[in-house]
Amino acid sequence: MTHVTPPQSLDDGAGDILATQLAQAWHMTFGTPPDENSNFYEAGGQSIDAARMASVAAQSLPQVEDLDAHLMTSLLNEERWADVVRSGREFIAQSPRDPDLGTAG
Repeated sequence: MTHVTPPQSLDDGAGDILATQLAQAWHMTFGTPPDENSNFYEAGGQSIDAARMASVAAQSLPQVEDLDAHLMTSLLNEERWADVVRSGREFIAQSPRDPDLGTAG
């Protein structure tokens, strides 16, 4: 698999993991890496693509409950790629934290 760097790195490790996994899922789905202004629908995305991409990205953070559903909704509703990533980071930040793991738990 080709490693794709996400457009921005804004916060802690979990957010970075999410951004990287989403960028890789986008690249696998559409054949090109996303940029900040990439639009899911303009790239040719359909709801099944959103479900697949969200599932792949959420697998990297299984301790964040309902992350896949949140990401799918964001992919379908947000205008820009950067907004999808921001929304995912905010969702993770609002999830309960396990101080022993340093990630949501």
